[in-house]
Amino acid sequence: MENAICSVAGVLEVAVIEFSSQWGETGKALVVVREGCTLEEDDITAACLVRLANYKRPRSIEFVDSLPKTGTGKIMRRAIKEKYWAGQDRLVGGG
Repeated sequence: MENAICSVAGVLEVAVIEFSSQWGETGKALVVVREGCTLEEDDITAACLVRLANYKRPRSIEFVDSLPKTGTGKIMRRAIKEKYWAGQDRLVGGG
């Protein structure tokens, strides 16, 4: 999923997390757009339609200014998940 989204011109970086829903969990894409570029949710969705099966596509897309990273530059998925899973009994995906 992340590779498909990164292939969109204007995407700087992306993180996909499991997100709570009535069906258990679904993919949520957090996208950072390159400076000077403009993207809309439809741009990301179109790329996913071409490259991914329907069940593998993210169910929601959110544009963010930045993603939290460790000192070595690795995306801190646990920190991202904590924001979206606040108030839940459990975290999905090892977080």
